[in-house]
Amino acid sequence: MFPLDHPYILALPRALEENPHFHIYSFSPSTSPNHHICTLELADDHLGEDEAICWHTLNTGDQRQASEGHFHTDMSQSVFALQLMIAGPEFVRREVLYLIPRTTFLAQIREAEAQKSPRIGGGTQPVPWTDWGSQGCLRLSPRQQYGIRIAHEIPFGSRFPHIVLDESDFRRASVYVFDVNPHVARRERQLLASRQHASADAP
Repeated sequence: MFPLDHPYILALPRALEENPHFHIYSFSPSTSPNHHICTLELADDHLGEDEAICWHTLNTGDQRQASEGHFHTDMSQSVFALQLMIAGPEFVRREVLYLIPRTTFLAQIREAEAQKSPRIGGGTQPVPWTDWGSQGCLRLSPRQQYGIRIAHEIPFGSRFPHIVLDESDFRRASVYVFDVNPHVARRERQLLASRQHASADAP
């Protein structure tokens, strides 16, 4: 379980491999017997024939300590990184990454709370992936030639560093950093435009 904004928590089912989805619950007094707010389904198109999820991990970029590098600690813009390892025929493995901003989960909470109405049995209808995730998060399917995990990839704030092994030499690797904070992307575009403008004006 992972805390969202008080009083909400994010949870994964024990049988994630069979039915990938998130649950969101609330600690506040509720008419619902299990304090369930909503269920968010994950995409169902990442598994091919004879493939299955064999391993998963979920990490959050919530870090309260200060960073001396390029990773910022804006809790409101932190990212949740869900990594799925998918096994196929002949022991071939590949990875699928979901980078989900905290703001995406909070938006779904607000919508669920606004539409809350009594239901038979106190249940709620799952929210399909296309209604919440396809435009609200980043899904990556990195191609890896070698099924070797050389490090745990842990997000920090809104940034997620992803390690990609060299296709010709698995002893070499590159690190790609993804940032889900839209303000960072806007600022980087402005900096790039200003540098290009300065280069054009240079004698």
